[in-house]
Amino acid sequence: MDLELNGKRALVTGGSRGIGFATACRLAQEGAEVAIVARRAGVLDVAVSEMSGRTPGAFPLFPVKADVSTAKGAQDAVSRAIDRLGGLDILVNNAGRSAGGSALEQSDRDWQRDLDLKLYGALRMTRLAVAELRKSGSGRVVNVTAIAGKHPGSGSAPSSVSRAAGIALTKVLSKELAPDGILVNTVCIGLIQSEQIERGAQVRFPDSELSDALTKMGSGVPLGRIGRAEEAGDVIAFLCSQRASYVTGVAINIDGGASANVKSPAKSGDVPVALAADCLNQPVGAGDTSQLSAQVTDVRPNEGAGAGRVMVLPDVHEQFLGMKNLPLVLHQVGKQRRFDIGQMLLADDAV
Repeated sequence: MDLELNGKRALVTGGSRGIGFATACRLAQEGAEVAIVARRAGVLDVAVSEMSGRTPGAFPLFPVKADVSTAKGAQDAVSRAIDRLGGLDILVNNAGRSAGGSALEQSDRDWQRDLDLKLYGALRMTRLAVAELRKSGSGRVVNVTAIAGKHPGSGSAPSSVSRAAGIALTKVLSKELAPDGILVNTVCIGLIQSEQIERGAQVRFPDSELSDALTKMGSGVPLGRIGRAEEAGDVIAFLCSQRASYVTGVAINIDGGASANVKSPAKSGDVPVALAADCLNQPVGAGDTSQLSAQVTDVRPNEGAGAGRVMVLPDVHEQFLGMKNLPLVLHQVGKQRRFDIGQMLLADDAV
Protein backbone atom coordinates (compact mmCIF):
# COMPACT_ATOMS: atom_id res chain seq x y z
CA MET A 1 0.00 0.00 0.00
CA ASP A 2 1.38 3.35 -1.05
CA LEU A 3 1.26 5.71 1.94
CA GLU A 4 1.79 8.71 -0.35
CA LEU A 5 4.58 10.07 1.81
CA ASN A 6 7.00 10.70 -1.01
CA GLY A 7 8.37 14.22 -0.70
CA LYS A 8 6.77 14.87 2.70
CA ARG A 9 8.89 16.62 5.32
CA ALA A 10 8.92 15.17 8.83
CA LEU A 11 10.39 16.03 12.21
CA VAL A 12 10.70 13.25 14.81
CA THR A 13 11.78 13.99 18.37
CA GLY A 14 13.50 11.26 20.33
CA GLY A 15 14.42 9.97 16.90
CA SER A 16 17.83 8.43 17.49
CA ARG A 17 16.68 5.12 19.01
CA GLY A 18 13.72 2.86 19.64
CA ILE A 19 10.29 3.86 18.40
CA GLY A 20 11.45 7.28 17.21
CA PHE A 21 14.21 5.80 15.07
CA ALA A 22 11.92 3.07 13.71
CA THR A 23 9.37 5.75 12.78
CA ALA A 24 12.00 7.91 11.09
CA CYS A 25 13.24 4.91 9.10
CA ARG A 26 9.74 3.95 7.96
CA LEU A 27 8.97 7.53 6.89
CA ALA A 28 12.25 7.73 4.98
CA GLN A 29 11.62 4.38 3.33
CA GLU A 30 8.30 5.76 2.12
CA GLY A 31 10.07 8.71 0.49
CA ALA A 32 9.84 11.38 3.19
CA GLU A 33 12.68 13.69 4.18
CA VAL A 34 13.16 13.30 7.91
CA ALA A 35 14.89 15.31 10.63
CA ILE A 36 15.52 13.51 13.92
CA VAL A 37 16.07 15.20 17.26
CA ALA A 38 18.03 13.96 20.27
CA ARG A 39 20.09 15.49 23.06
CA ARG A 40 23.39 13.76 22.23
CA ALA A 41 25.35 14.15 19.03
CA GLY A 42 26.90 10.68 19.33
CA VAL A 43 23.63 8.75 19.22
CA LEU A 44 22.42 10.93 16.34
CA ASP A 45 25.50 10.08 14.31
CA VAL A 46 24.98 6.38 14.95
CA ALA A 47 21.33 6.64 13.89
CA VAL A 48 22.18 8.43 10.65
CA SER A 49 24.82 5.84 9.81
CA GLU A 50 22.54 2.91 10.63
CA MET A 51 19.72 4.34 8.56
CA SER A 52 22.02 4.81 5.55
CA GLY A 53 23.04 1.17 5.71
CA ARG A 54 19.52 -0.07 6.27
CA THR A 55 17.79 1.83 3.47
CA PRO A 56 20.15 2.78 0.64
CA GLY A 57 18.61 5.26 -1.74
CA ALA A 58 16.38 6.90 0.85
CA PHE A 59 16.91 10.50 1.90
CA PRO A 60 19.53 10.54 4.67
CA LEU A 61 18.26 11.47 8.10
CA PHE A 62 19.06 15.03 9.15
CA PRO A 63 20.30 15.07 12.77
CA VAL A 64 19.34 17.90 15.11
CA LYS A 65 20.98 18.10 18.55
CA ALA A 66 18.49 19.76 20.90
CA ASP A 67 16.74 19.32 24.23
CA VAL A 68 13.03 19.69 23.53
CA SER A 69 12.20 19.82 27.24
CA THR A 70 13.28 23.47 27.14
CA ALA A 71 11.72 26.34 25.21
CA LYS A 72 15.05 27.19 23.55
CA GLY A 73 15.69 23.58 22.61
CA ALA A 74 12.26 23.23 21.00
CA GLN A 75 12.77 26.46 19.09
CA ASP A 76 16.18 25.34 17.84
CA ALA A 77 14.86 21.96 16.75
CA VAL A 78 11.93 23.32 14.74
CA SER A 79 13.92 26.18 13.22
CA ARG A 80 16.76 23.95 12.07
CA ALA A 81 14.41 21.36 10.64
CA ILE A 82 12.44 23.95 8.68
CA ASP A 83 15.63 25.58 7.38
CA ARG A 84 16.95 22.23 6.18
CA LEU A 85 13.73 20.69 4.86
CA GLY A 86 12.10 23.86 3.55
CA GLY A 87 8.96 23.36 5.63
CA LEU A 88 7.11 20.70 7.60
CA ASP A 89 4.26 18.34 6.85
CA ILE A 90 4.66 15.91 9.75
CA LEU A 91 5.55 16.24 13.43
CA VAL A 92 6.07 13.19 15.64
CA ASN A 93 6.48 14.05 19.33
CA ASN A 94 8.25 10.99 20.69
CA ALA A 95 10.74 12.37 23.20
CA GLY A 96 10.34 10.71 26.58
CA ARG A 97 11.99 8.92 29.46
CA SER A 98 11.12 6.39 32.13
CA ALA A 99 9.94 7.87 35.42
CA GLY A 100 7.85 5.95 37.93
CA GLY A 101 7.31 6.00 41.67
CA SER A 102 4.89 6.98 44.37
CA ALA A 103 3.03 10.15 43.35
CA LEU A 104 3.37 11.80 46.76
CA GLU A 105 7.04 10.91 47.08
CA GLN A 106 8.05 12.57 43.82
CA SER A 107 9.52 16.04 44.32
CA ASP A 108 8.22 19.13 42.53
CA ARG A 109 11.41 19.00 40.46
CA ASP A 110 10.66 15.39 39.40
CA TRP A 111 7.15 16.33 38.37
CA GLN A 112 8.28 19.44 36.50
CA ARG A 113 11.05 17.62 34.69
CA ASP A 114 8.65 14.97 33.42
CA LEU A 115 5.98 17.45 32.39
CA ASP A 116 8.54 19.68 30.66
CA LEU A 117 9.62 16.81 28.44
CA LYS A 118 6.41 14.90 27.77
CA LEU A 119 3.69 17.55 27.94
CA TYR A 120 5.30 20.95 27.41
CA GLY A 121 7.76 19.48 24.93
CA ALA A 122 4.92 18.24 22.70
CA LEU A 123 2.94 21.45 23.21
CA ARG A 124 5.86 23.73 22.34
CA MET A 125 6.93 21.68 19.34
CA THR A 126 3.39 21.74 17.95
CA ARG A 127 2.98 25.45 18.59
CA LEU A 128 6.26 26.20 16.80
CA ALA A 129 5.50 23.89 13.86
CA VAL A 130 1.84 24.72 13.32
CA ALA A 131 2.37 27.57 10.84
CA GLU A 132 4.28 25.22 8.52
CA LEU A 133 1.76 22.43 9.07
CA ARG A 134 -1.01 24.81 7.99
CA LYS A 135 0.88 25.68 4.82
CA SER A 136 1.20 21.99 4.08
CA GLY A 137 -2.53 21.53 3.61
CA SER A 138 -2.25 18.00 4.99
CA GLY A 139 -0.39 18.44 8.25
CA ARG A 140 0.00 15.58 10.68
CA VAL A 141 0.90 15.48 14.38
CA VAL A 142 1.38 12.19 16.22
CA ASN A 143 2.08 12.24 19.94
CA VAL A 144 3.67 9.12 21.35
CA THR A 145 2.18 8.46 24.80
CA ALA A 146 1.61 5.29 26.82
CA ILE A 147 -1.05 2.85 27.96
CA ALA A 148 -0.38 4.04 31.51
CA GLY A 149 -1.95 7.36 30.53
CA LYS A 150 -5.27 5.52 30.22
CA HIS A 151 -4.75 2.89 32.91
CA PRO A 152 -2.35 4.30 35.50
CA GLY A 153 -1.08 1.93 38.11
CA SER A 154 0.20 2.48 41.61
CA GLY A 155 3.80 3.69 41.51
CA SER A 156 3.56 4.98 37.95
CA ALA A 157 3.89 8.73 38.66
CA PRO A 158 4.82 11.15 37.28
CA SER A 159 5.02 9.43 33.90
CA SER A 160 1.44 8.12 33.78
CA VAL A 161 0.08 11.56 34.66
CA SER A 162 2.20 13.26 31.99
CA ARG A 163 1.04 10.69 29.47
CA ALA A 164 -2.61 11.22 30.42
CA ALA A 165 -2.09 14.93 29.85
CA GLY A 166 -0.54 14.14 26.47
CA ILE A 167 -3.60 12.13 25.46
CA ALA A 168 -5.89 14.99 26.51
CA LEU A 169 -3.70 17.50 24.65
CA THR A 170 -4.00 15.36 21.52
CA LYS A 171 -7.78 15.41 21.65
CA VAL A 172 -7.93 19.17 22.26
CA LEU A 173 -5.55 19.93 19.39
CA SER A 174 -7.39 17.55 17.06
CA LYS A 175 -10.49 19.72 17.41
CA GLU A 176 -8.70 23.06 17.29
CA LEU A 177 -6.59 22.21 14.24
CA ALA A 178 -9.18 20.27 12.24
CA PRO A 179 -10.35 23.41 10.37
CA ASP A 180 -6.77 23.76 9.10
CA GLY A 181 -6.72 20.20 7.79
CA ILE A 182 -4.18 19.16 10.44
CA LEU A 183 -4.82 15.72 11.90
CA VAL A 184 -3.64 15.05 15.46
CA ASN A 185 -3.50 11.56 16.96
CA THR A 186 -1.67 9.67 19.66
CA VAL A 187 -0.35 6.14 19.96
CA CYS A 188 -0.38 4.65 23.45
CA ILE A 189 2.60 2.37 23.81
CA GLY A 190 2.56 -0.84 25.82
CA LEU A 191 5.33 -3.40 26.11
CA ILE A 192 7.59 -2.55 23.17
CA GLN A 193 11.21 -3.72 23.20
CA SER A 194 13.66 -0.97 24.07
CA GLU A 195 16.75 -0.51 26.20
CA GLN A 196 14.49 0.34 29.12
CA ILE A 197 12.42 -2.83 28.70
CA GLU A 198 15.58 -4.91 28.32
CA ARG A 199 16.95 -3.54 31.59
CA GLY A 200 13.65 -4.27 33.30
CA ALA A 201 13.61 -7.83 31.98
CA GLN A 202 17.11 -8.48 33.31
CA VAL A 203 16.17 -7.10 36.72
CA ARG A 204 12.99 -9.16 36.85
CA PHE A 205 14.63 -12.37 35.64
CA PRO A 206 18.28 -12.06 36.74
CA ASP A 207 19.04 -15.76 36.21
CA SER A 208 17.89 -15.76 32.57
CA GLU A 209 19.58 -14.78 29.34
CA LEU A 210 18.20 -11.55 27.91
CA SER A 211 16.29 -13.31 25.14
CA ASP A 212 14.69 -15.70 27.65
CA ALA A 213 13.90 -12.86 30.04
CA LEU A 214 12.15 -10.93 27.27
CA THR A 215 10.21 -14.05 26.29
CA LYS A 216 9.04 -14.52 29.88
CA MET A 217 8.06 -10.87 30.18
CA GLY A 218 6.14 -10.99 26.92
CA SER A 219 4.21 -14.12 27.84
CA GLY A 220 1.97 -11.97 30.05
CA VAL A 221 0.72 -10.12 26.94
CA PRO A 222 -2.30 -11.64 25.15
CA LEU A 223 -0.30 -11.94 21.91
CA GLY A 224 2.34 -13.78 23.92
CA ARG A 225 5.33 -11.59 23.16
CA ILE A 226 6.90 -8.15 23.45
CA GLY A 227 6.30 -5.81 20.54
CA ARG A 228 8.97 -4.51 18.18
CA ALA A 229 9.76 -0.82 17.68
CA GLU A 230 9.16 -1.29 13.95
CA GLU A 231 5.57 -2.35 14.65
CA ALA A 232 4.94 0.93 16.45
CA GLY A 233 6.75 2.86 13.73
CA ASP A 234 4.52 1.35 11.06
CA VAL A 235 1.36 2.48 12.87
CA ILE A 236 2.76 5.98 13.32
CA ALA A 237 3.76 6.19 9.65
CA PHE A 238 0.22 5.17 8.68
CA LEU A 239 -1.25 7.96 10.82
CA CYS A 240 1.11 10.41 9.10
CA SER A 241 -0.02 9.26 5.67
CA GLN A 242 -2.78 10.10 3.22
CA ARG A 243 -4.26 6.68 3.93
CA ALA A 244 -5.35 8.00 7.36
CA SER A 245 -6.98 11.15 5.98
CA TYR A 246 -10.18 10.71 8.03
CA VAL A 247 -8.53 9.77 11.33
CA THR A 248 -8.01 12.43 13.97
CA GLY A 249 -8.34 12.73 17.74
CA VAL A 250 -7.83 9.03 18.39
CA ALA A 251 -5.62 7.28 20.94
CA ILE A 252 -4.52 3.97 19.43
CA ASN A 253 -3.19 1.29 21.76
CA ILE A 254 -0.09 -0.54 20.57
CA ASP A 255 0.22 -3.13 23.32
CA GLY A 256 -0.50 -6.60 21.96
CA GLY A 257 -3.95 -6.59 23.57
CA ALA A 258 -2.71 -6.00 27.13
CA SER A 259 -5.12 -3.12 27.70
CA ALA A 260 -8.17 -5.18 26.83
CA ASN A 261 -8.56 -6.04 30.54
CA VAL A 262 -9.90 -9.47 29.71
CA LYS A 263 -8.68 -12.44 31.66
CA SER A 264 -7.07 -14.96 29.31
CA PRO A 265 -7.98 -18.65 29.55
CA ALA A 266 -5.50 -20.98 31.16
CA LYS A 267 -2.74 -22.31 28.93
CA SER A 268 0.31 -24.49 29.23
CA GLY A 269 2.49 -23.18 32.02
CA ASP A 270 -0.38 -21.61 33.98
CA VAL A 271 -0.36 -22.54 37.64
CA PRO A 272 -2.45 -21.72 40.74
CA VAL A 273 -0.73 -18.99 42.71
CA ALA A 274 -1.28 -17.06 45.91
CA LEU A 275 -0.78 -13.31 46.13
CA ALA A 276 0.03 -11.88 49.52
CA ALA A 277 -0.83 -8.23 50.10
CA ASP A 278 -2.18 -6.31 53.07
CA CYS A 279 -5.20 -4.92 51.21
CA LEU A 280 -6.61 -8.34 50.32
CA ASN A 281 -8.29 -8.80 53.70
CA GLN A 282 -10.35 -5.63 53.45
CA PRO A 283 -14.05 -6.28 54.14
CA VAL A 284 -16.49 -6.07 51.24
CA GLY A 285 -19.65 -4.14 52.06
CA ALA A 286 -22.89 -4.44 50.15
CA GLY A 287 -22.77 -0.96 48.63
CA ASP A 288 -19.12 -0.05 48.95
CA THR A 289 -17.17 1.46 46.11
CA SER A 290 -13.50 1.90 46.80
CA GLN A 291 -10.00 1.64 45.46
CA LEU A 292 -7.06 0.53 47.54
CA SER A 293 -3.37 0.54 46.65
CA ALA A 294 -0.71 -1.73 48.04
CA GLN A 295 2.28 -3.83 47.11
CA VAL A 296 2.15 -7.52 46.32
CA THR A 297 4.71 -8.67 48.85
CA ASP A 298 5.08 -12.17 47.46
CA VAL A 299 3.91 -14.39 44.62
CA ARG A 300 4.16 -18.07 45.46
CA PRO A 301 2.58 -21.42 44.66
CA ASN A 302 -0.85 -21.76 46.21
CA GLU A 303 -0.63 -23.72 49.43
CA GLY A 304 -3.85 -22.62 51.05
CA ALA A 305 -5.10 -19.55 52.88
CA GLY A 306 -2.86 -17.21 54.81
CA ALA A 307 -4.34 -14.96 57.50
CA GLY A 308 -6.85 -13.40 55.13
CA ARG A 309 -4.17 -11.62 53.14
CA VAL A 310 -3.94 -14.10 50.29
CA MET A 311 -5.83 -14.12 47.02
CA VAL A 312 -5.80 -17.29 44.91
CA LEU A 313 -5.85 -17.02 41.14
CA PRO A 314 -6.19 -20.21 39.10
CA ASP A 315 -4.83 -19.08 35.73
CA VAL A 316 -1.60 -17.14 36.23
CA HIS A 317 1.47 -17.90 34.17
CA GLU A 318 4.36 -19.41 36.08
CA GLN A 319 6.62 -16.45 35.17
CA PHE A 320 5.07 -14.57 38.08
CA LEU A 321 6.28 -17.04 40.69
CA GLY A 322 8.89 -15.55 42.96
CA MET A 323 8.16 -11.94 42.07
CA LYS A 324 8.08 -9.47 44.91
CA ASN A 325 6.97 -5.87 45.48
CA LEU A 326 4.68 -5.58 42.47
CA PRO A 327 2.31 -2.60 42.55
CA LEU A 328 -1.26 -3.71 43.15
CA VAL A 329 -4.51 -1.78 42.99
CA LEU A 330 -7.78 -3.23 44.27
CA HIS A 331 -10.98 -1.87 42.70
CA GLN A 332 -14.06 -2.77 44.71
CA VAL A 333 -17.68 -2.22 43.71
CA GLY A 334 -20.16 -3.95 45.97
CA LYS A 335 -19.05 -7.56 46.24
CA GLN A 336 -17.05 -7.48 43.03
CA ARG A 337 -13.30 -6.91 43.07
CA ARG A 338 -10.72 -6.40 40.35
CA PHE A 339 -7.01 -6.54 40.99
CA ASP A 340 -4.53 -4.79 38.71
CA ILE A 341 -1.11 -6.22 39.42
CA GLY A 342 2.07 -4.75 38.05
CA GLN A 343 0.11 -3.34 35.08
CA MET A 344 0.56 -6.75 33.44
CA LEU A 345 -1.68 -9.21 35.25
CA LEU A 346 -5.40 -8.52 35.48
CA ALA A 347 -7.80 -10.62 37.52
CA ASP A 348 -11.50 -9.80 37.35
CA ASP A 349 -14.08 -10.44 40.06
CA ALA A 350 -11.78 -12.56 42.20
CA VAL A 351 -13.42 -12.73 45.61
